[in-house]
Amino acid sequence: MCNSESGAGASRRRFLGLAAGLAAISTGGGALAAPRHKVLIVGDSMIATAFGEYLQSGLETRHSYPVRRRGKSSSGLARPDFFDWMSEAQRLEGAYTPGAVVVMMGGNDAQGLYLGPRRWEMWGTRTWRKLYAERVRQFADLLTERERPLFWIGLPTVRSSQYRRKIALINEIIRDEMTSRPHGNFVSTWHTLAAPDGRYTDRIALGRKLVKVRDSDGVHLTIAGAHVLENYVRPIIHGKLSDTYS
Repeated sequence: MCNSESGAGASRRRFLGLAAGLAAISTGGGALAAPRHKVLIVGDSMIATAFGEYLQSGLETRHSYPVRRRGKSSSGLARPDFFDWMSEAQRLEGAYTPGAVVVMMGGNDAQGLYLGPRRWEMWGTRTWRKLYAERVRQFADLLTERERPLFWIGLPTVRSSQYRRKIALINEIIRDEMTSRPHGNFVSTWHTLAAPDGRYTDRIALGRKLVKVRDSDGVHLTIAGAHVLENYVRPIIHGKLSDTYS
């Protein structure tokens, strides 16, 4: 998922009024007392841009978690020749030693797997599925050596039917890996920004307003969409962490 948030600063300023209203969607009211376990957030452009910014800010300001965020646009686990998340996970885990980890990536992995110079595994084959699951597992292991909670945020539905089928498979593989882990959590967002019947839509109803939540590419989020997704995901993470460390 490439970064399509150009002009985001001006958009955020124009969005201040609506953002205040969207904040009311969040459960739990104002700032809450919480165990101050460090949280590491990593992922692709969803984490590098507005959604990741808002999730970090929400966990810090509303729930008092120290947060470090590392996002890399256009990255994933399929192309370590472009960006090696395995090495980055080792570096981050050693430097930060978080109490919990949040991941959102996979949208850029609907392609062949790079296995080495001139070695690839074609997208979607049985071997591809096995190797991709192994990469998800290895990546999770590197980030959760000390059996810390891991939250993997699933990908929301997209406009393109072909791409939708691909990311549905990626979500399925990641969900299976997370549910098999004692401290793994798969946070599904497939329907969070969808129409009431589950179909893709650019706009959803928020109160009496119909708000555009998806960018023109049918994949990325508008500022409003980033707020809606953050308001859905953050309480889930906080709630499970509160139960884990209570």
